[in-house]
Amino acid sequence: MTTIRDLGSGGVPSAPALSDLSVSPFGMPLALLHGEVRVAWVGRTSTEDQQDPRQSLLRQWERCKSALPEAWAVVCHFYDVESGRKELSERSRGKDFERFGIPITRDGGIVDLLAEAARPDRRFDAVICESTSRVARRMYENLSVERELEHAGVPLFAWNEPIKLDGGRAQQILQRRINQSVAEYEVLNALETSWGGLCTHVREGWNIGKPPYGYKAKAYRHPNPAKAARGATKSRRSAAQSEVHRLSGLQPPCDALPARGRQ
Repeated sequence: MTTIRDLGSGGVPSAPALSDLSVSPFGMPLALLHGEVRVAWVGRTSTEDQQDPRQSLLRQWERCKSALPEAWAVVCHFYDVESGRKELSERSRGKDFERFGIPITRDGGIVDLLAEAARPDRRFDAVICESTSRVARRMYENLSVERELEHAGVPLFAWNEPIKLDGGRAQQILQRRINQSVAEYEVLNALETSWGGLCTHVREGWNIGKPPYGYKAKAYRHPNPAKAARGATKSRRSAAQSEVHRLSGLQPPCDALPARGRQ
């Protein structure tokens, strides 16, 4: 980044000259280097069983505001409450955000952001998010959004990445690709770990969800002492027929299946 200023007439320092890279085809749009910059904020949070959507979006919003350079201002807000593993064609269709009283004006979701970015009368010059994992969890969708914005002349910035406008971008791209790779790794690793725990849970004989029709679950003290102290229980399937089956003389569903279906 250029730090030396030339002395103009009267010995007054002139504005710093732009570096060679900043005016190259690889640099940021020159409009970001002078005057006010209009910014669109994009956020995303998972469903309510994973976290509190309201608090998550408020945190993302505050962090992004704190990272903006002077003369930059957020003018519109796009966010979704949904899984980041969805394909782009399936995004921004839900209405879950309406249930949480999120005190942030919503101009649409990620799909609406991309649609407006392609218009000549768009309201923003750049986009900021807390991290690129908030745009999408998987690398392909993440890159697709970034490229689509880039083709429209709209750079994507993130709170957890340095906002560097003057100079080379190679180091920034390297850091972003690492972040995007880590985001996809984390979500896949969490799914695989969860699946392994689920399989172990079943092998231990514990029930998952509601028992099948015609059966009832028997509650046991939770094997985790801390959870047991809070009154938590776990259940195993009981092979006993329900009262309705006993009175009707019908076979329990499992017994009525052919042998192959019970294997």
